Amino acid sequence: MRIIRIHLISQPPAVTKRKPMSDPVISTYDFGNATGPFAPTQTNGGATTQSLAINGSGASYSGGYLNLPADCYLDAGALGITLPTDSDPALTQTPAAMTLTWVGILPAAESPLVSMFEWAEARFELTAHWDPGKLRVRIERSGTDTYLDSIGGLSMTNEETVGVRWDDDPDGAGGTITFLRDGEAFGPPQPYRVQGEDHARH
Repeated sequence: MRIIRIHLISQPPAVTKRKPMSDPVISTYDFGNATGPFAPTQTNGGATTQSLAINGSGASYSGGYLNLPADCYLDAGALGITLPTDSDPALTQTPAAMTLTWVGILPAAESPLVSMFEWAEARFELTAHWDPGKLRVRIERSGTDTYLDSIGGLSMTNEETVGVRWDDDPDGAGGTITFLRDGEAFGPPQPYRVQGEDHARH
């Protein structure tokens, strides 16, 4: 991998009409060695100040890429991101929008590329798909996992800039998931709603 990027737009659940927001907070991690830790560069204050550290052995760096073997991964610990809270568990800590971006050569096996989570509470995770050329997103909310898949066609040998974006629907049920390639939509937006919830919105 070469770059990991986190974009975050946060707005209170009480907002009923989405306001235009052109300035998300962004934290970008660039990898220039096989030792770390890697501190993020920040845009508009950044989403987190936490550095990524290599956990495990066997990491190598060549050709501008950080290469991580099986059972070796990057860990930032607690990111310290604060989201709006609400007494309704279906509404609380829901960002207006969030994007995870990964730059590198996709692994052949299904494996996480970028993952943000709080144990047993929530998870937003972009993964390489078991079907080469595709992506998958894993969304956990209140102990329930949902998986959505992208269309195919990604290269498995050349560098790809891929991502996944969550957009909340403040006036409807849930929101949408959009896979990204080079910053543009990679396939149509896909609706997402927390299973078992009958609230007006996610």
